[in-house]
This record gives sequence, C-alpha cells and structure tokens, in this order.
Amino acid sequence: MTISLTPMTQAELDRRLREAVEHYAQAIAEARGLPLAEAMAESDEQHRLALPDGVRSPGMLLFTGRTAAGEEVGWLWLALPGDRAGGPERGWVYDIEVAAEQRGKGYGRGLMLAAEHELAGRGVGALGLNVHGYNTTAMRLYDSLGFEITAQQLVKPLGGAGPAGSDRSPVSLAPMPADELARRLPLWTEEHARAEAASRGIPLDQARERAAERIRKDLPDGVSSPDALLRRVCGADGGTVGWAWVRLRGDGPGRAALHHLEIDPGHRRRGYGRAAALLIERELAARGVPELEVNVFAGNAAARGLFPGLGYAVAGQQMVKPLRPRERDVR
Repeated sequence: MTISLTPMTQAELDRRLREAVEHYAQAIAEARGLPLAEAMAESDEQHRLALPDGVRSPGMLLFTGRTAAGEEVGWLWLALPGDRAGGPERGWVYDIEVAAEQRGKGYGRGLMLAAEHELAGRGVGALGLNVHGYNTTAMRLYDSLGFEITAQQLVKPLGGAGPAGSDRSPVSLAPMPADELARRLPLWTEEHARAEAASRGIPLDQARERAAERIRKDLPDGVSSPDALLRRVCGADGGTVGWAWVRLRGDGPGRAALHHLEIDPGHRRRGYGRAAALLIERELAARGVPELEVNVFAGNAAARGLFPGLGYAVAGQQMVKPLRPRERDVR
C-alpha cells in the first residue's frame, strides 16, 4: 500500500499537537507509573522543546500521510540524524498516528514504509524508534518491518519481604568498600560505553562521556552517595564474586533502577546472577520500594535471558532498522 507524504502546514500541526501531547502523556504515565498530571506537564515540555519553531523546527520533519486518491490517513513526525534520540547516524520516529477512523487498514505499515523511503532518499542510513511495552500491536508491526531491538526497559513489582527461599541463596550481599568501587568504575565505564555506542549508534568517545556523567550525577559521594545502593556479591566463603549498583530513584515514583549487576568471570554459570538479583529485590522490598526497573542492551544475552525469567515485563524498547539509500519505490 503506497502512502504519500506531504509537508504538514502549521495549521495542521496546531490542530494535532494537543492530542499528541495527551497521547504521549498517557503512554509515559502507564510505562513509568507517573501521575497523569505530572506526565502531561512532562509531555508538554518535551513537545515545546522539540518543536520551538513549529513545522520549521530545525532537524524535524512533519508530514501528513495520504492515499493515492488523496485521502488523509494520518501523520508522521521524524527527526533527522543529529543530537536527537537517534544519534548522529540515525533518523528517529518521534510520533506516528493513524486517524481513528482509518485504523485496521494497514495504513500504519504504509506510513512507516513512507518514512523509510523519505529518509533513505535523504541519505540517512538507519531509522530508530521507541515503543512502549503495552503497545504490542506496534511491536509486531515494527518487527515485521525488520526493526531489531537495541535496548529494553524492564520492570517488576516488588511485593512482600522477598521471594521464598532467599535465605538459602548461594550468595549474599555486603556493602561495597570505597577502594573496590574505585577499581570497578573504570571497567564499568568502558563496558557501558561500548554497549551504549553499539545500541544508540553514537561515537565511543561520546558514550564514554555519557557514562562519566552518569557517575558524576549518581555517585557524587562514591559509596556514600544518598541515592545509590552499592553491594558486593559474595560467595559461600565470603569472597567477592561480583557487584551490583542500584539507583534508589528510577524513572517512576518510588521506583528503583538496577543500574548494573555483574558476576565476575570465573564465577559465572552457577546461578549467582539470579540469586543476587533476588536478594536485591528482597532488600529493596524491605525498604518499601514498590518496583524495580532495569535497562538491558540487546548485546547482553545473559541479562536478556535472566530478567524475563524473574518476572520482569517490557515497559519499553528501542528498535533500529538499516535503510537502503538507493531504494526508490515503496510497495
């Protein structure tokens, strides 16, 4: 199905923008457990910053989608590569909307194919997007179009004092000494930077700076940082077999984020990662934390296998598809 894109007028954007702000607010409220009023304020601010000059905002492309007969079926908001969500090499889908009366007719696929065609014609090498976990219809569409997952945000409710059997865990948790944190952070910085560079398509040096900024922001006082929970993972003999870093304030109200969990080489494939994750959940639940989130890069096969098996559900995911610049026809 061929969908043509025509540049959106300011009047068309003005007509659609309020609904777009409301839809995005509802999505982030559900994905992150935010009160709707707070989500609305955040959505409104993000839209205002992204579109300071309306349809002429730098780096943004806004289109109305139409059939061959000229019938309007929806609209599309794309970002060109740059300092945007997609990074310097990728375009990004900010929003795609099929008109309510036109849904179920394949127009969402048509709009996405038109977006790929538009960006490929401009020499853009890849297209990325974010999809919320509840939107399984969109996930299936993007998967069928050849988009691949680059990162996922997973969330799990924490109830009670922890899972049954935690007292028989093969590992235990202990506070992390300052000297051990100082030794581990440079290794974490490089590992995290390489994973993020591959996931987001950004230069490695930029990813390293982002990792360093994360440390400055979340660990200003090292092991004494008020919003950080840093733990050694200890084996049966008390020796260190890994470590964990939890941000006590995640993206949602009362939500914590498991920022890093690693079992050291030589101690893997013994169930220590699973056991440590359960103990972290138990400690957070005892502190009254209602939910725990974790971000998993696509290249981390161990984490992608571990957390869904522990009951974590997808709250959102980023996906990317390479584009063929010489492609001319959209079918």
